[in-house]
Amino acid sequence: MKLHIIKKKELAINEWSGGTTTQIAIYPENSQYKKLDFLWRISSAKVEVEKSEFTSLPGVDRILIILEGEMKLQHKDHHSREMKKYDMDFFRGSWETISIGKVTDFNIMTRTGCSAEADIINMDSTVDEIPLVNGTNIFYCSEEEMELEINSTSLTLEKGDTLVAEVPYDDCIAEIKCSESAKCINVKISYNE
Repeated sequence: MKLHIIKKKELAINEWSGGTTTQIAIYPENSQYKKLDFLWRISSAKVEVEKSEFTSLPGVDRILIILEGEMKLQHKDHHSREMKKYDMDFFRGSWETISIGKVTDFNIMTRTGCSAEADIINMDSTVDEIPLVNGTNIFYCSEEEMELEINSTSLTLEKGDTLVAEVPYDDCIAEIKCSESAKCINVKISYNE
């Protein structure tokens, strides 16, 4: 098992036409988003314009989660969705997508060879046990602070920090402890054999 914490302060913020974007993690690690040679990518964007057109990304599946603000997502010939904080939408990167509203979002992109699912974990003062997948398990601390224990290894994540846990087997659990107002996005990436 491989555990890696990515601290918020280590991340580079880049500008795009509608605001700023921060790449949190990409796999393989030497992949480049612009070349679309990644298997998966996790990022967060700050949308600072009222209306924005999404970049066409054929062959990419996307999950978008709102961290701050409200947005309407319009997928031409598919569906529209009004989104508030912690709402989630799944769509294909090849769809013509327009967003209306200024938000901070959390983006999950996967390509052929893997698939992702995401959950919002609302914490309380008790210990939560989260089953991990045989694959990549990502914990993004979106509010407050949290403590995780995986295979007797204790880790602390502050707001904006991310844990990437590569788990090469089944039946593994993460125990999470934190304050009552903490929240976490848990992304599970499974690889096709």
